[in-house]
Amino acid sequence: MGKLYSSSPVNIALLYPGQLHTCSGGYIYNRSLLAALRKRELKVIDLSIDNKTPSQLATILEKQRISFLIQDSLAYSALTPLNLILRQSPTISILGLIHNIHSHLDHSAYSLTAEQEYLNTLNGLICVSDTIASAISSLNAEPKPCLVLNPGRPHSAPACSSERQNSESLKLICVAHLLPPKRQLELIQALAKIHEIDWQLTLVGSMMLDRNYTRKIQQEIQHHQLTSKVTCLGEVSREDLSVLYPQQDILVQPSQFESFGLVLLEAFQFGIPVVSFAEGEPKQFIKNGETGFWYPELSHLSQALAELSSPNIRNRMSEACYQQHLRWPSWSVQAERLENFMQTFLQS
Repeated sequence: MGKLYSSSPVNIALLYPGQLHTCSGGYIYNRSLLAALRKRELKVIDLSIDNKTPSQLATILEKQRISFLIQDSLAYSALTPLNLILRQSPTISILGLIHNIHSHLDHSAYSLTAEQEYLNTLNGLICVSDTIASAISSLNAEPKPCLVLNPGRPHSAPACSSERQNSESLKLICVAHLLPPKRQLELIQALAKIHEIDWQLTLVGSMMLDRNYTRKIQQEIQHHQLTSKVTCLGEVSREDLSVLYPQQDILVQPSQFESFGLVLLEAFQFGIPVVSFAEGEPKQFIKNGETGFWYPELSHLSQALAELSSPNIRNRMSEACYQQHLRWPSWSVQAERLENFMQTFLQS
């Protein structure tokens, strides 16, 4: 039983846009956090903001006697009016769960102003990475108590052998919805120039969110005559992905930016080295030459694949990845850290 419960009965709510079962890193984080808090015997409800006005949401939360409201900041512009209502009640502490800084992604003055206004309505911040915490400090919003809460270690930890099955082709996997910021199109273009290494690429992620971009990727594959080398699986279940990962040699992450990138933890869980080109947390998370490679430009892809074409190097990195996975804090540990953070608001 947690400290919050033992000090006084506390109700916690997680507020989010859309559907909680959505297949994306942010929603996987949210679901895992919910489960970990509930395992600590805390009373936690989850609530979608869809089709509810700020007044309706405020009424629901007040009836539930919520003490802590954790908000997925993806819907920050819709949450600001709600928070202005809730701030009239000093009994609710509002914590923003920050997965991304949108004004850093779209470089919009409107987004910057809207995010500053939202941050100023919060009592505290939960940032998924040091990268996000640093980005928030540059927004000139009012300083808030902040907890950096990385995703916890994936729940199931399969045994990993450093001697992975080696095949003639270097098997690459990219796990991300097909969207321009994820840069799968540029990945195809970079791979099309690599002829000295036999590779196979599997793209995993929804092909329906931006059909025009998906069409461009498919056309690029056909243009370079890569239909026998690139497989687009679309969105797959977590169970199917856990079957797919052990068949791969390398995770490739061509994204422009990743606040953390949950797929890094997933790859390390299966002992898969990562080649990332994403600004943000991957730059700090990947140990160059030990658990993979980070490069600023996709033009370095051939260099990384040449290095990783050696089975001995891949096997050594595979073991290092799995050991880092074992050292990573569990969701249970992260939930306890969050509970301790919330406890400070009750004491203040």
